[in-house]
Amino acid sequence: MNIPSIAPIVSFLLICSNAYATILQGRWDKVAQLKEGAEIIVSLTDGQRIEGKFLRLSSTELALTRDTNRLIIEKSNVREVQVPFVKSLPYTGRVGLAIGAGAGLLIGAAAYKSDESGWGNATIPLSTIIGAGVGYVAGKIVESPIPEYETIYSAP
Repeated sequence: MNIPSIAPIVSFLLICSNAYATILQGRWDKVAQLKEGAEIIVSLTDGQRIEGKFLRLSSTELALTRDTNRLIIEKSNVREVQVPFVKSLPYTGRVGLAIGAGAGLLIGAAAYKSDESGWGNATIPLSTIIGAGVGYVAGKIVESPIPEYETIYSAP
């Protein structure tokens, strides 16, 4: 591959990466859209991390409450602002149900073959239903909310 054919590709990638970086940085206006009392996490330029509730925002400072104290932080000291959100894993109940039913089917078939269960002809269907129920519950437990943080402002 010669250099002239790579140049447009490299140029395109550089332009895209610069555009992406511009989109991510400096969304101070997104912080202004928060409702008063919303939980926020502010990372400062000195490495400190402050958790509190959003109070107000101006073009030069961010006000929040922490416990009963009001804090006013200069925009120049803010490195990043994050808000928590809940993320759920999709379909885990159904996946757990399918895996549990499959495992129950295999266990039921093994028990039926060795005739150890004492359930007779109902061994396979009953073990499949029990396995599906256990799998569904396990899947729903895994689906429980996972706290995540979304960065809504990142200093340029």
